[in-house]
Amino acid sequence: MSRFAITKVQAIILVVVIAAAACAVFYLVTHPPNQALEKAEPIKEEPEEILIGTAVSLTGEESVSGTCARNAYELAIKEVNDKGGIEMQELGRKLPVRLIVYDDESNPEKSANLIERLIIEDKVDVLLSSMTTPIVEPQTEAAGKHHIPFISGSGAASHIYSKGYRWIFTVCPSIERGTITLMDFIREQQEEGNLPKPLKIAMVWENTSHGKDFQNGVQQRVEEFPGNFEIVLDKSFTWMTTDFTPLLNEVKSADADVFLSDAHEADFMLMHRQYTELGLSHLLVSYGARGSEEIAREEFASAVDYLVSIAWWSKDTPYPQVKDFINKYETTYGKPPEWYAGTPYEAARALLQAIEDAGSLNKAKIRDALSYLDLSNSTVVGQHLSFKENGQADYPLLIIQNRPDGTSPIVYPADVATAKATMPRPRVQFGCALSLSGKFEEEGRLTEKGYELWKDHVNSQGGILIGNDRYLVNILYYDDESDPQKTASLVEKLVTEDEVDFLLGPYSSSCVFEAAVVAEKYRVPMVQGGGAAEKIFTSGFKYSFGLLTLAGDYFKNILEGAASLEPKPNKVAILSASDLFSQSAAKGAKQHAEHLGFEVISFTTFEKEEELPSILSDLKEHEPNMVLFSAHFREALSFVRTAKAVELTPEMFGITVAPPDPVFVEQLGKDANYVFGPAQWAPDLPYYGPVFGSPEDYAQLFRDTFGKEPDYHAAAATACGVTYQLALEKASSLDREDVRDALVSLDAMTFYGRIKFNEQGRDIYKPMVAVQIQKGKRVIVWPEHLATGSVKYPTPSWEEREPVLKVAVLHYGSIEDHGWAYEAHLGAQGMADALPYVELSERKEASGPEAPQIIREYADAGYKVILGHDWGFGEYFEEVAPDYPDVIFMWGNGVEKKAPNVGIYYGGMYEARFLTGIVAGAMTKTNKIGYPAAIPIPEVVRGIDAFARGVASVNPDAKVYVEWIGEWYNPPKEKEIALSLINKGCDVITHHSDSYNSGEVADEEGVYYISYHSDMRRFAPHVFLTGAVWNWAPVMTDVVKAVREGTWDEYPGQDWWYGLAEGGVKLAPFSDLVPEDVREMVEEKKQAIIEGEFEVFPGMTDEELREIYYFEPNVVGELP
Repeated sequence: MSRFAITKVQAIILVVVIAAAACAVFYLVTHPPNQALEKAEPIKEEPEEILIGTAVSLTGEESVSGTCARNAYELAIKEVNDKGGIEMQELGRKLPVRLIVYDDESNPEKSANLIERLIIEDKVDVLLSSMTTPIVEPQTEAAGKHHIPFISGSGAASHIYSKGYRWIFTVCPSIERGTITLMDFIREQQEEGNLPKPLKIAMVWENTSHGKDFQNGVQQRVEEFPGNFEIVLDKSFTWMTTDFTPLLNEVKSADADVFLSDAHEADFMLMHRQYTELGLSHLLVSYGARGSEEIAREEFASAVDYLVSIAWWSKDTPYPQVKDFINKYETTYGKPPEWYAGTPYEAARALLQAIEDAGSLNKAKIRDALSYLDLSNSTVVGQHLSFKENGQADYPLLIIQNRPDGTSPIVYPADVATAKATMPRPRVQFGCALSLSGKFEEEGRLTEKGYELWKDHVNSQGGILIGNDRYLVNILYYDDESDPQKTASLVEKLVTEDEVDFLLGPYSSSCVFEAAVVAEKYRVPMVQGGGAAEKIFTSGFKYSFGLLTLAGDYFKNILEGAASLEPKPNKVAILSASDLFSQSAAKGAKQHAEHLGFEVISFTTFEKEEELPSILSDLKEHEPNMVLFSAHFREALSFVRTAKAVELTPEMFGITVAPPDPVFVEQLGKDANYVFGPAQWAPDLPYYGPVFGSPEDYAQLFRDTFGKEPDYHAAAATACGVTYQLALEKASSLDREDVRDALVSLDAMTFYGRIKFNEQGRDIYKPMVAVQIQKGKRVIVWPEHLATGSVKYPTPSWEEREPVLKVAVLHYGSIEDHGWAYEAHLGAQGMADALPYVELSERKEASGPEAPQIIREYADAGYKVILGHDWGFGEYFEEVAPDYPDVIFMWGNGVEKKAPNVGIYYGGMYEARFLTGIVAGAMTKTNKIGYPAAIPIPEVVRGIDAFARGVASVNPDAKVYVEWIGEWYNPPKEKEIALSLINKGCDVITHHSDSYNSGEVADEEGVYYISYHSDMRRFAPHVFLTGAVWNWAPVMTDVVKAVREGTWDEYPGQDWWYGLAEGGVKLAPFSDLVPEDVREMVEEKKQAIIEGEFEVFPGMTDEELREIYYFEPNVVGELP
């Protein structure tokens, strides 16, 4: 035998040794030891307690979940301490447990620093986590670095546990697994017929490892079941986002069936608030683990009904240990636990059990005990808690659903479910093929806005009540590209493939007609506000209903109004596009014109806009008095621009479709002025009805939603929705025949006017109006009983149109105060109405530290006249005016020129005050008249003295009692003073202040009231006598006119002071309480003042009047 030969036994031993060595090497490669801790760790000398540390969010955005976690940790530790502590085998005795808690203020960086502090300074033995992945993840970095056992009741992102740390554990399975569970629940609902296939999903997720897990879970199931799901939106967002509106608008545009979001507490609260405000709705909504919390219920009430949530823990899980925990928690903290408390409770129990299993405070032993843990009486699903090799627990997750009764039962999986899932309110599906591009895009987009406003509004109110259920509204749109043939095919697709319940009409008569043919074929009701051609209503359609006046009557109001003008615009030219609507409107215009005695000198049709220059140049030679243009929005812009280019200048322009649209003015600017147009609706019409209230209510909602004025296209579209809503409620059914019958019999007043259809399906009870663009605004001019302004006629030629003069009026306060600023606002509007060349801008609350900057912005923007209507603007003009020598600044209530280009304007209010004093002196029975006054300055004192002189002129025994408010506007203080004066015997009250509270007090107490600034009888209807009223329009008009005409410098001192003679002040009309003899006495003195035969302060100059600072003998009060 060779000396190297070995026995069989030796060979076996050698193989075993080699294998053992290889295993050891493999273990060391895959589990590199920590040299500091893998060697025997000395036990603390006789420890007296076990220290557990945690940093949780007790304040800040995550405070709800953080507080729940702290409570749960304390409760679990209390249970152990109540039993004497944890048995330490190495010590042979029990040790109590102490929890050290720090508040991380929902700040990840601070949380990680606090974990370092707990380890290094407090020398804790083990750690419990905060809540939410963005905060837990940096905590795990610190714990992993120091090799200290760390367990979390949150932080479910799998990324955290893929870093190789062997000291980090979580009782929460990954959010990816939770999302897969959610998708499985959704698939179950599809199989039960509660959700459609394929299901369109809009998914948004926070850009963290937690959110990426959520995204992965959804995508995994989408790839496995391609026939079940289609992702139509997949977007991330930043944790702690401050505005989700842009993202939610993308969600809205995606037209998804379900909305899935992964959001932590603060983001969820903001996102769902904005989701609700935007009127979004989906068949199913889930915010991941959020939505069932008490704070969500308190904030959103029914708006979180039917939300579906992923849950690691639920108080409804049918285990006795769960009920025991709930009882203990509620007894201790006064309310039942949310899942935020459930998983932290399990984390603390697992950690405490591992310490006992280790029998030691050796960190490696505790870590190993956690690795091998099997908590058999756990409150998690399955009742067993253990950890995978990466430290993450693995057990089935739950799906819970909010219910209207305030509960959130488990609805999945079936073996632990406590209730069946209920899909949220059903939806009624509308379909619409609409011109979102192409020739009619502008009108199509307006129509879409009208439909969307109705949908969002009705959904925000809980939906349409159909029978006993409320249905949310959904609208499916297709772009027909302004092509009637595409309209037909798309409407057919909506009916046959998308299976919509009902149809909303397209835009333009040509497209509407094609849609009506399809609606009739399939017997599907269609309500439309976009087609007015006679052909639509004379073709025998039984399922189409229209809200527009016939196209042939579009010009009727304009022609009837024009027939009354002097001189009458006799010669009429009519120019029309070739489409169905335009031709119908033009032919109708011709018939109406001839019937009214006009001479139609031309009737022309064009195919393309490029033909307009030639046509209008030829038309100019015939010198028409009126040109009527029948076409759509884009063509109308070309028409006006071409008419100006070829200098076509009739006395009247009438244009269909475009003038009521605010974009018409935006595009054309001042060239839109003087144009007439027919309108189906306007915000200032006197209608009122359900859903939206008045036209102005609707217009305000439209402005708030879209930031622009509505026109009749949008209003008509919204009215289509309202029409359907009323018919569906009346029918109490989604059956198409029932709804059609309800539409046939509908008779309702709405914000759009009366809606009642004739046998042709046409609403014949709502009149059209004619509007004219005046200074960039649409004004109703015909019919006269609905007019909001007078006609501007004739239209000046293009070269005669005066260039714009930009005028700004700056107010110190609100123009809604019915006082100083309110009357200045009325004066500014009157001035702008009187001077057609003025482009007016007003700015309220413009006085104060920012005033110089505001003034400069106006001057830089080309405003040539700037009126500052308050004493305070003097110093601002003094600062700014020298830098803008070509701008005129006017100081309202000013007393001196501040610069060569600064003037002064004011009113002789003391004259009106004198007259109201006569009324007060004649009406008082107690000879005591109360006068709450703002601030003791000459302006106020002058008014008091003038009033007192008026009193004395008719009643020498009467006294005027003055008390100071101390501010221009302080309603509570003014009310207090007025009441005090009344209690002292004053039986007439007037005032110098910017509120109407004196009048309200007088009315309540039954004493006479004389107002100041404006006619305030509405606030004291039972005791009002008259009032001293500002009338700023005359002086503002004359100042601006002087600037325009270049005569401003010629006015003496550039100091305009308008009294009764100039119309700068006036008396409010007397109430019936004022006797005839008193009226006559006042009128006589008023005429004497106007004619210069009487002066309130004889012999005093304007400068002396401006400095008055004394009280008349019959005034009782103090001057500081």
